[in-house]
Amino acid sequence: MRWEHLTVPDFARAVVQCQGLGVIPVGVIEPHASHLPLGTDMLAAHWTACQAAQQGPAVT
Repeated sequence: MRWEHLTVPDFARAVVQCQGLGVIPVGVIEPHASHLPLGTDMLAAHWTACQAAQQGPAVT
């Protein structure tokens, strides 16, 4: 479950449903040459966390 799409009550229910398991992506915003967006690392970390959460119940 992607927490950014949940309301506060939905988030509380999701935490209970996932038994408190959460995946927190960590990525930085920094330059990667002129052809890549500043958020490349952040976007990759978010995508990886979402993929991990699909393996079992987790809030990501």
